[in-house]
Amino acid sequence: MHNKRTLWSFVAFMGLVWAAVILLFGVHPTGEATRNQTTVIVLLRTVQVELQQGSVTAATFQNGVILRPGQSRTVAGYLLTLRTRGSEFSVDAVPEHYGRTGFQSFFVDETGVIRFALRKPATGESPDVQHPVR
Repeated sequence: MHNKRTLWSFVAFMGLVWAAVILLFGVHPTGEATRNQTTVIVLLRTVQVELQQGSVTAATFQNGVILRPGQSRTVAGYLLTLRTRGSEFSVDAVPEHYGRTGFQSFFVDETGVIRFALRKPATGESPDVQHPVR
């Protein structure tokens, strides 16, 4: 009898954990948000910048999206923003709705290293998507 009660306690506990995850993130973590994140990472790997007189004037992505400095555009549930300073640039990718369109934000700059943060904006100091543990 004691083992049965322990099993049901465990099942009830796991049900509460999954309910909390769904409430916290808004969706099951393998749905639309995961697909959007994968799409954005692929796009950030393909960014090409245009330089005129030593300054970045545009960023172009594999899917044909073009961003100008300070401009933002929504792609796959993420808001992409190009920031520039002379020949240096960064692209921020932030979910339109954390938990529904994505769980992570991303950042890439002229180094080509894509960085991520969970449920907050990524920066140049955030972990690398290729080597997340520092």
